[in-house]
Amino acid sequence: MIWEKDKDITKLVNSALETKKSIATITRWRNRKKYPKDLERRLIEDKIGLPFDVLYKDVDFDKLIERLEKQLKGVKKLKIEQRVQEEIKKESLK
Repeated sequence: MIWEKDKDITKLVNSALETKKSIATITRWRNRKKYPKDLERRLIEDKIGLPFDVLYKDVDFDKLIERLEKQLKGVKKLKIEQRVQEEIKKESLK
């Protein structure tokens, strides 16, 4: 239920901020009718360790994990290719 999600988000936001926000305010933020001030947004992001917009999106974690694993494989492949190129350069300089 959306209101349950808003309650949880309100608790999280209020733990990050000095001033307390109501569930109605959080719902307005979620519906994009209003936005938090920049300082509030940064405090919330620092507290939860995620971008503010993630609070309101329904994230498919399986797809996210798959995408991150693909990116990691790509990075590992690039690092291996760089090492090979460095070894080739070393051998050609000898």
